[in-house]
Amino acid sequence: MFSFASFTKQQKEKMAKILPLQDKVLLKKGEQKKSREEIVGGIILPTEEEKLEYGEVVAVSKELKECSLKIGDKVIYSEYSGRTLSLEGTEYNLISYKDISAVLEL
Repeated sequence: MFSFASFTKQQKEKMAKILPLQDKVLLKKGEQKKSREEIVGGIILPTEEEKLEYGEVVAVSKELKECSLKIGDKVIYSEYSGRTLSLEGTEYNLISYKDISAVLEL
């Protein structure tokens, strides 16, 4: 994971806008854990834990002109895709557009 912690306040302000290049999308990272459960004789038993990776679109590369994503969209993406960035306690993921599986309509 890349961290901006060692940067000065002025450097952080200059980098406040991260603009993705090529086919990249910047997401504000979110993580939701969901347990799978099995019912045996009326008793619910947790069998395994499944991770659902999701995030909120913060920026989209200008090169993705035909992209249907908008800033603020909630998306599901591949678990191990992209690069994780941390800026002032908030985690972001810089991923390829092709790694986005779905847009959540809430």
